[in-house]
Amino acid sequence: MKIFFMTLLVLVIAFAACYAIRQGVFDAERVRLVRMLTNNDSRAIQVARAIEAGVTEKNTNAIQHAIGKEFVVKPESRSVTLAWYLIEFFAFTHPEHAYFDWKDNSEEIAPEFDDMLTKHGISERPDMELLREHEDDYYSEHTAFPVNLAHYAPIFDKAGLALVTLDANWDSYYVFVVEKSTAYAWRNVTIEDPNKEDRLTIQIVTPPQENLSKAQDLDEVFDMMMSSPGRIPVPYSASLPLKKILTL
Repeated sequence: MKIFFMTLLVLVIAFAACYAIRQGVFDAERVRLVRMLTNNDSRAIQVARAIEAGVTEKNTNAIQHAIGKEFVVKPESRSVTLAWYLIEFFAFTHPEHAYFDWKDNSEEIAPEFDDMLTKHGISERPDMELLREHEDDYYSEHTAFPVNLAHYAPIFDKAGLALVTLDANWDSYYVFVVEKSTAYAWRNVTIEDPNKEDRLTIQIVTPPQENLSKAQDLDEVFDMMMSSPGRIPVPYSASLPLKKILTL
């Protein structure tokens, strides 16, 4: 019996240690963010750690070698370098990530969101005729991106998912999809760069409550979608659900 309990205790400790590691409890904030964004992609974690060690003229080549190809490296800015890495290696290749220029319209945006929904086995799609009607009505002031968010976010929300934006102080949009519990743990988190000039900001897209069957003032809708209750500290873990942690 004693051997049984000792074995059980060892297994519990081993599981707890594995859980803590995969949640990034012992990692730097940007590395923890990458765990959350990429569901513990080992290559991405390796690159994030290399960037976190400090982006300088001396180690730029080493970082690019770790990544396997050239991409934008901004000396003295871990945040911007990490953001460009995520764009190059996830936004254009992984269905749960997307990168949009501020000028993109629904022809570029909708297929990316459709791929995210398909990845999660969701067949529902917004009324594209109505979406394009709203796009025509509001494009001059808001561009098409918030219009697409307003129509797609409720579909993700009903499935227990959330659209999240990663902002590195640019005029483009990096969007990814995660479980709502993970998204709310990271809502409105800002990770400051050591140079005090650059940062990464994470915002959850809250679905609009208004009925999108008729035209409306998108100012209020967009403000509500992208607002959150003040800046919160960086979570002590990646806040991934257990099923993600157990997926090796």
